[in-house]
Amino acid sequence: MVAIMPVVKLNRGSEVPVLTFGTAAPYLGKDCSDAIVQALRAGFRHFDTAQLYRNQESMGKALALWEGDRKEVYITAKWGLMGNQKNDARSALNETLRLVRVWGFMSKRYQNRLLNMGLALMQMRLDYVDMFLMHSPITLSGLTLTEAWAQMEHLRAEGKCKDIGVSNCASLDIRELSKNWNVVPAVNQIELSPHNAHAPRSIACRRIFLGELSEKLDLTEGQILFKWAQQTMDGPVVTEDMRRISEAGKERYYRRYLDPFRP
Repeated sequence: MVAIMPVVKLNRGSEVPVLTFGTAAPYLGKDCSDAIVQALRAGFRHFDTAQLYRNQESMGKALALWEGDRKEVYITAKWGLMGNQKNDARSALNETLRLVRVWGFMSKRYQNRLLNMGLALMQMRLDYVDMFLMHSPITLSGLTLTEAWAQMEHLRAEGKCKDIGVSNCASLDIRELSKNWNVVPAVNQIELSPHNAHAPRSIACRRIFLGELSEKLDLTEGQILFKWAQQTMDGPVVTEDMRRISEAGKERYYRRYLDPFRP
């Protein structure tokens, strides 16, 4: 029996599963559909993908292989490319929807079988994402934050994404956006580590005592950091081991992804 995943309610009332399966490292540029199917069967219902990850089609392939209903799954997608590559929110979302659509990954024989069963092509497509994010202020292909956000607002109004938000934005970025927004971002997705930095498993922290805790608690380092993140976000850190992780993290500020010099 699959466990019920806890959810958090966003500003427009949408409920989002708190535990998300990410498709970045170690899957960048690789087919990770098998891993996604395993995650779905294990109870994950929130998946995160992005243009930059170069593997969005894996989500569509996994949905085709899975036995469940698309409506049970919450999909977050992000748009943005490094450098000056031509790009914008609309074309990026259309690319995501095209790549993630289930139909394109079925064999002709299986397509015909479905059609013979009376299933329409449109029923097999993913025609929306639940959450669409601007990946970073530095991946907007020359657009200003205000210009990019205006595009996002139009896409939400058209129903191609249920909610919109930002990612990797600093407080100054949010302040700048707030001057002109009509829709308040539902989320600001940031990475979280004991260093307030953006590495899920920091070298310094691991060197100090994560290995020791792993042996003591008979848990992997990843499981320990999941618990640390849960306690940090949901309330006070209530165990001494978790406090040690937080204190060690304060000794070094470190970010890993995108712009390491952006506070």
